[in-house]
Amino acid sequence: MPSLKGKKYSRDLKYDFKKIKERNISKKTQKIDLIMYSITLLFSLYIAFVLLFSDRNLKNLIEKEKELENLKAKEAELLKLEVKLKEDIKNIKEDRFYVEKLARENLGLMKKDEVIFIIPEEDTEEEKKNRENEEKWIYRVIQKIGIKN
Repeated sequence: MPSLKGKKYSRDLKYDFKKIKERNISKKTQKIDLIMYSITLLFSLYIAFVLLFSDRNLKNLIEKEKELENLKAKEAELLKLEVKLKEDIKNIKEDRFYVEKLARENLGLMKKDEVIFIIPEEDTEEEKKNRENEEKWIYRVIQKIGIKN
């Protein structure tokens, strides 16, 4: 019987060929996958760069939105002030006693032989704390200087 060493059967060759072909296909798909991942990464980096560093970036957008909110709040305050001032103008034109009331309240004016009693308002908690802190500061300075009561 002739020796079969070193000879390959045709089915072994077909199997080897299929294996090589599968490896080549596998390498090609790996290359394609790598290229696709690279493109996706580059595109993502580009989008991130545009969002963060362009003229219309997110930081500027957020700052502009805050500024817009502040301006809207200021506009609302000014509209309230405008309404109040219009009412004041109307009252000044029509009501003589309103002018007298404003003069008494704002300027401290009074009629002849009239006595005004000004009742101080109670301090808020914040004002009390500020006064206490000032007193503490003064006492510390006095103690450092060495002044005695």
